[in-house]
Amino acid sequence: MIVIAHRGASLTAPENTLPAFEQALDVGADGIEFDVRVTADGRLVVIHDDNLERITGDSTRIADMTFDEVRRADVGRRREWGARLQVPCVEEVIELASGRARLFIELKASWRDGEFRSAAPAAEAILPLVAGVPGVTLSSFDPLAVAAVRALAPEIPTGIGCAEALPLDWCLQTAVSGGHEECHVSNGAVEVGFIRRAHDAGRRVLVWTVNEPSRLRELRDIGVDGVFTDDPAGARAACAPQVGTL
Repeated sequence: MIVIAHRGASLTAPENTLPAFEQALDVGADGIEFDVRVTADGRLVVIHDDNLERITGDSTRIADMTFDEVRRADVGRRREWGARLQVPCVEEVIELASGRARLFIELKASWRDGEFRSAAPAAEAILPLVAGVPGVTLSSFDPLAVAAVRALAPEIPTGIGCAEALPLDWCLQTAVSGGHEECHVSNGAVEVGFIRRAHDAGRRVLVWTVNEPSRLRELRDIGVDGVFTDDPAGARAACAPQVGTL
């Protein structure tokens, strides 16, 4: 079972920032996971929410901000980081982590004025940036986004995320029909029967977001292929010496 740092080592550093990714790499995380959105001027930035309200108080949507406007935000302030932190661009994270860990890049869709906005444009924009980069998986809860990856760059592994409200077998069926290698499912929903069905179908199961040592060991023992965790150091310690490769 591999250990993937969820938004970096987000328990000990501000999420989706270069220090969080550096800390995750320093403690030997097998992979780092980060979220990608598109700015108004077409740049790809690393942030989970569709605005900065939770981490800076600014409710302006990322899609309505230019890259320079996003970069002016201090995303370390509410965590009292002690130094100004910018929202990274995708290129910075790739430069930092490429060759040091696998990269699990989640393409974020959004809702605006009651209308679904697919992450397919983010999928199309990111492909030139990850071309030739080793160990990249592109994932999304939006089937349209990972379908775009499959159509444009079938050599890049993809994963389909499954919201807690959806049946696990929807995720598996979507993975099989769409050619996605991985099912990314919630800690609260995953169970051993699903893991067996996914493995029988040749699909890997990665579980988000798991921080409790006893649960990490339980998931390892029932055959989960990888876990997303806010505490990669703690996860490696909890599962040692039986962490593995993917």
